[in-house]
Amino acid sequence: MADVLALANVLYEKKNGVAYVTLNRPKVLNALNTPTWRDLKAAFEDAKADVAVHGAILTGSGDKAFIAGADI
Repeated sequence: MADVLALANVLYEKKNGVAYVTLNRPKVLNALNTPTWRDLKAAFEDAKADVAVHGAILTGSGDKAFIAGADI
């Protein structure tokens, strides 16, 4: 069974000892802004605190960019 944390700009799921963190702002090529940084921090803090998580994978949604940079 997967464990899910609801965030606004990041998809986060834990499954089989792995935390999957996906930037989910494909319309702006996953550009980082303050709310996205907060979501990333929350996801990785949750993964770090979970003794069942042995690794994490960071990806970006969409097919054009992983992270385009900062959304200023």
